Amino acid sequence: MRILFLGSGPFGIPTLRRLHSMREDLIVATVPDAPSGRGQTQRSSFIKQEAVSLRLEVLETERLRGQQGQQILEHAGADLVI
Repeated sequence: MRILFLGSGPFGIPTLRRLHSMREDLIVATVPDAPSGRGQTQRSSFIKQEAVSLRLEVLETERLRGQQGQQILEHAGADLVI
């Protein structure tokens, strides 16, 4: 079963870690890197940082509605979206 995990905030990290420990076929979708702080340096979402450290495939999208979201869902080919 292929799982697509959607998230960006730090509250999703425990769930992502748990899914990773149980499944090998896991893909993560999150928001693209964005400027942050006074220096406006590019910063990845908390979920992306964790997914990269877990060596998971990461897909980025501004929103899931519309064509962009449809492409993410088709690419992932997930049986379950969390």
